[in-house]
Amino acid sequence: MGAAVLGVLAFVVLLLVALAARRPFQNYLDGKRMQTAAREAEAKRQALLRSLPVQLQQRLIELHRRSHKLLETSEQTDPLVAESNRGTIQHLEEVYLQLLQAKNNLAGAHIQDTADQVDSDLAKIEGQVELLLRNAALETEPSTITSDIEMESRLPNAGRTSGPNASGPIASK
Repeated sequence: MGAAVLGVLAFVVLLLVALAARRPFQNYLDGKRMQTAAREAEAKRQALLRSLPVQLQQRLIELHRRSHKLLETSEQTDPLVAESNRGTIQHLEEVYLQLLQAKNNLAGAHIQDTADQVDSDLAKIEGQVELLLRNAALETEPSTITSDIEMESRLPNAGRTSGPNASGPIASK
């Protein structure tokens, strides 16, 4: 009886080792880890969004609404450009949320220069989205959006980026 249990246990271990070594199984596990990380990041973003005053939440929601309108326009003409733009828009929304959080944190700190820089950066992102929306309405061919905006404030991960973040949209209200 002990030998049979040991034999079954050895078989199960060999089966698990063989399964773990297969690429499809590794891809499955990697996908599950990515989904978990994305859910955690989204939960953190939503908590950060809820911690902002309603006025700042509304600014992000409005930027998200305008950005979504821009994506709809590009999806109608070129799905590949739209997919590229989706990642860039997500990055801009992430930076915008960071700037809103900085603005909220500076509200009571009386650090006027930094607060002015954050306001300037918020206006730049809003202006960029508005300009892209107007251009999209005028152009017959969609164009790729860039998130290369020279920021006044020095927040980590703000401004220039080498690529979009892999996380989902921020404002989901």
